[in-house]
Amino acid sequence: MRTVVLYAALLGVAMVGSYLSWTAKDTGAVVAEEVPVYRASAGDVKALAFHSEDVDVRVERREDDRGAYAWIEVEERKDPTKPAKVDDEAPPEEDEEAPEEAPAAPEAPPAEPVVTKSAFTGGEKALGLFETYEPLMARREIDSSLANTPSFGFDTPEGTVTVTRKSGGEETLVIGASTYGTRDRYAKAGDKLFLLADTKVRPLQFAATRLRERRLHPWLEADVDGVDVTRDGQLLAIEQRNKDDRAKAFWARSGEENEDATAATWVEKVLRLKASAKDETPAGDLTPLAEIRLRSDGQTWALTLASDGTEDGRFVTSGFLRSTVGVSKALADEIVADLDELVAN
Repeated sequence: MRTVVLYAALLGVAMVGSYLSWTAKDTGAVVAEEVPVYRASAGDVKALAFHSEDVDVRVERREDDRGAYAWIEVEERKDPTKPAKVDDEAPPEEDEEAPEEAPAAPEAPPAEPVVTKSAFTGGEKALGLFETYEPLMARREIDSSLANTPSFGFDTPEGTVTVTRKSGGEETLVIGASTYGTRDRYAKAGDKLFLLADTKVRPLQFAATRLRERRLHPWLEADVDGVDVTRDGQLLAIEQRNKDDRAKAFWARSGEENEDATAATWVEKVLRLKASAKDETPAGDLTPLAEIRLRSDGQTWALTLASDGTEDGRFVTSGFLRSTVGVSKALADEIVADLDELVAN
């Protein structure tokens, strides 16, 4: 029995040694661990950009009287003769409606690339990305003499990342191939060579799906004091009682102390409404369907639910998003229909 245990231990040591030897060969001579690609202080990054043959992304840090937010612009160029690059590690979206079936591919694809432009507010991940680049830390620095190694991919790079700093100047990184297994990225900054975690590049490369803010306001139900809504000139105020005690919390009409289950269901639908996972542009002028104001600890966020006059076009103008975005037609129409009943009663 002891012999078996001894052999098992020796085998384990040999496997670890083999792995370390293999990774050392894969990345070249390791100069240091967790090294900065460049020096930067908190708040120093003004904008981040990713450029490749298929996409241009710019993530800009902005601020207004409601606080800091990220504004993102994306231009995608899809060559119909080539398979599109997809984010195969993106988490599935939780939409209110099942996605529509993709239209059939045209028999004769156009010769020119299909260009799609979009602009939207980024979520918390987008703001967090600025911190990731202040400074940008690499897993390790690699001997720069190995930059021409074919497996590093710098002969046909994936793209470039450009960091624009408030203090002036830019930092540019050339993104090479991914490593086997971990999918980390080789990157060149000037004449230096690094290995970056994939999580520091992929969100930029696939910003349209990774960084989009889909919340219409920043609060959970437990944060909301009340919801004021105006429909056809009539105002309805709904208050959350015992907000700080979730076991006893309930919704009631303003001035009333009894729980209103119908109002609670309506508020739940409002809080569940979120922006579409893709850019949607109104087909015509927007007609307001309801003006909704959420209140929490002296702060408010306004939502204007509207229709563009088409069968399916439902939109919300959100102060939190600083824009107008498409929303689920099914859920939006339920909110309006239920509101008519609430106001009538």
